[in-house]
Amino acid sequence: MTQAIFDIQPQILHFSGHGKSTGELCFENEIGKVQPVKPDALAAMFKLFSLQVNCVVLNACYSEIQAKAIAQHIPFVIGMNDAIGDKAAIAFAVGFYKALAANRSIEDAYKFGCVEIQLQGIPEHLQPVIYKKPIPVLKFDSVPEEEAQVQSPRLKKILILSANPTNTNQLRLDEEVREIEAALERSRSRDRFQIISKWAVRSNDLRRALLDYKPEIVHFSGHGAGSQGLALENNSGQIQLVKSKALAGLFELFDSIECVLLNACYNEAQAEAIAQHVDYVIGMNRAIGDRAAIEFAVAFYDALGADRSYEDAYEFGCVDIALGGISASLIPVLKARNPHNKAN
Repeated sequence: MTQAIFDIQPQILHFSGHGKSTGELCFENEIGKVQPVKPDALAAMFKLFSLQVNCVVLNACYSEIQAKAIAQHIPFVIGMNDAIGDKAAIAFAVGFYKALAANRSIEDAYKFGCVEIQLQGIPEHLQPVIYKKPIPVLKFDSVPEEEAQVQSPRLKKILILSANPTNTNQLRLDEEVREIEAALERSRSRDRFQIISKWAVRSNDLRRALLDYKPEIVHFSGHGAGSQGLALENNSGQIQLVKSKALAGLFELFDSIECVLLNACYNEAQAEAIAQHVDYVIGMNRAIGDRAAIEFAVAFYDALGADRSYEDAYEFGCVDIALGGISASLIPVLKARNPHNKAN
């Protein structure tokens, strides 16, 4: 490993393999057999590279002890506090490196990895741990967000996420998206909005879309299951429930999101959790039919397109349901963390 660090001169070193509950990390000897390496030995090695290596990821069982030792010399070190299975290890790594590729800090990337484990429904007792030296957070070179805002100061991105698993009732999600697009196209401020639609959304699609597009508004269309979670899809197209805590943890990582609209049945619990981190979140406290869901969405975006606030847009949505003679006007609920903030 020392030779590899000399040759490649990495800023990030990632170890995948085995760790022992007694604190050793398992490498191989010359004949391919296990060779345990103690924490103090690894710490001494990384001391020699403290000016070069910025982050070490120990994606192995029981590697917290090693991480703590290495962190005496390396700014950021991530280890695992328990045994970790392949699924959890891969989930963490995918979330971590996807965030780095989106120019997020190492600390943010660590949080994304942890959230990805939760989104996959992996038991919560497994928790990657991060150790860091008291230095400024490392960020990769990127165009400052201030510059991006100067280039397109008025554009708001609306990310529409749709999921209708094969083992759930079929919804008119395509009609809802079409009506939302039409509402904004005919508005006087249509040039201020960009719609991005994603279909058959899985948990990793949700995380990637938020990272890739950095939306101000997130709109979910699909099914809810009350306290059990929001219904996304798994790799087979069937239902995968994502719990409130996992969703809240994910949205906590995005400062750019201003409003979340959960246009699905029984999702007030998820709205309440997300609202800890997003100023405006709209959920549904009961079952809501296709017609009412579409009517609410159209009026909501009509109002935003007319430069009204998120609170006003919510009220317009509720009124439109009532005007249509649908007995569902009290179903949408608004969780406002920062009242009277304007959508523009």
